[in-house]
Amino acid sequence: MARFAWGIYGIAVPLAIIFVWVGMWRYWVRLDSSSGPIKTFWFAVQLLGLVWGGCLYCYCVYLPHIFRTGGDKS
Repeated sequence: MARFAWGIYGIAVPLAIIFVWVGMWRYWVRLDSSSGPIKTFWFAVQLLGLVWGGCLYCYCVYLPHIFRTGGDKS
């Protein structure tokens, strides 16, 4: 049973990481209204940081925006 649980974990975690990374890129392209230099900085962070850069962007930019707007996409 433990091997099955680790197997599910081993499938779910990489999929979740891919969804977060792709989602943060999509948010950066379509909805991030930051100034040019800030967007350029976060582009570099996501590109060079790969998955960790996407996670950092999520915690520093995406989540504060969602909490501030209450989930409104404007």
